[in-house]
Amino acid sequence: MLGRKREKKVISKRRRIVSYILWSIPIIIALVVFTISKQSYKSPNGVEFGFTFSNMYAEELGLDWQETYTAMLDDLGVRLFRIPVYWNRVEKQQNKYDWSEIDWQVEQAQKRDAKIILAVGRRLPRWPECHDPKWLSETDNFEQDLFEYLTLTVNRYKDYDNIIAWQVENEPFLAFFGECPELDISLLEREIALVKSLDNSRPIMVTESGELSWWQDGGRLADIVGVSIYENTWNDFVGSSNYALPPAFYYYKARLVENNYPNTKVIASELQAEAWTPVPMTSFPLSEQMKSVDLNRVKQNVKFAEDTGFDRILLWGAEWWYWLKKVHNRPEIWNYGKTLF
Repeated sequence: MLGRKREKKVISKRRRIVSYILWSIPIIIALVVFTISKQSYKSPNGVEFGFTFSNMYAEELGLDWQETYTAMLDDLGVRLFRIPVYWNRVEKQQNKYDWSEIDWQVEQAQKRDAKIILAVGRRLPRWPECHDPKWLSETDNFEQDLFEYLTLTVNRYKDYDNIIAWQVENEPFLAFFGECPELDISLLEREIALVKSLDNSRPIMVTESGELSWWQDGGRLADIVGVSIYENTWNDFVGSSNYALPPAFYYYKARLVENNYPNTKVIASELQAEAWTPVPMTSFPLSEQMKSVDLNRVKQNVKFAEDTGFDRILLWGAEWWYWLKKVHNRPEIWNYGKTLF
């Protein structure tokens, strides 16, 4: 047991070292990109904004997740969502599925003509990234269990016309982030092939780190590459830090993907619009959260994302916006959100 603990510490230390190196790469690249262009590349066709919604995260903030989701639909006016189908919530007990949470979200969106990108897989948005059912550690048939969950999910929701795409896993190539096993690229390819075989009428999306990847793996595997855009981040080595990346950094990388894979589209699947904190949001002082992301930062991030040329941008953090409004009587970011939709 002691040996295992030491092994885990070594692996954790290696991951941290790798993460620090990777976090520095965009800064170096940015110096080169800055010499190329600082201009705006706004889409001539305008931008479609949306949001990722996590009922799990809303609960972590102490919110009623159905109330939060309904407020996003009816008060903000959101008409494009990315919704994770957390494996540990739909199959809490092995072979016993409860789809009520996802059913409700999909149906409420359909009533309002809101579109959904449904995210499926073991690794999905929000920490700890891999949302394994508790029973999974005791099974000897991981792949069989995973594929059953994927099959049942896709077959259940493929007849909803407001489902516009399937996301398979979340940022699977970002190996050092999250509490997840090492990536098995062959398994990921089989997952994508399975989803395509079940529903070949909708595109497959694979997501990548906007800053720490060239997006070529996603371009090879998927119809849509969704990339994150983060301006303010946190790591244990330097604390809070800002990237110095211009819109050209994202614009030219998207063009590279689309040149190499002409049938692949690149979108912004995760635009930072909430604070990045080293501990759970409810345990971090509000004044410190505002140093990471406040109303001005949200506005700046939205403008920055528009300048990259993406015509579809999914924001990240509406649950936090609602928490600020409802719990802290700070509605300014929420109210700004109404102008986007």
